[in-house]
Amino acid sequence: MATDDLDGGGGARILYVGGNEATRRDISACAADEDPLLTVRTVDSIDSALTAASERSPGCVVAAYDLPDGDGIGLFKRLQKAGYVEPFLLFTDHSAAGIARDAFRTGIDDFVQKQPSEETYDFLFDKIAGSLDDDRGTVDYATGGERRDIDTLVA
Repeated sequence: MATDDLDGGGGARILYVGGNEATRRDISACAADEDPLLTVRTVDSIDSALTAASERSPGCVVAAYDLPDGDGIGLFKRLQKAGYVEPFLLFTDHSAAGIARDAFRTGIDDFVQKQPSEETYDFLFDKIAGSLDDDRGTVDYATGGERRDIDTLVA
């Protein structure tokens, strides 16, 4: 299941991947409150995320750790293998230090632990904004400075 929740003409495109429907709704609602130029697409699985990313490359991917068909770290690895170089944040309710350590060792840009308050989403969107700002100055030297097209994701 995938939904384009906002049509944010020219703003940043965020892909949120998570199996929990309520969290997908909350992410979309908070994005609308945060910045009306944000375009958020929510999907519920790795396969849906790969399809969405191949259709239109997001400026940032935010993924839950637990997904119906794997985990957020596995999604990151598959996107990375396909040449995806945009910021990737892991958003999880797991507090295990091992998950955060594995995420950073894998190359994930940031790890945000869910808290039982609405401030969690404010913090998440602060991290997204920071990642997008940081990414504007980066070049992918592995591809000769070019951002690669990721149409091969679902091949």
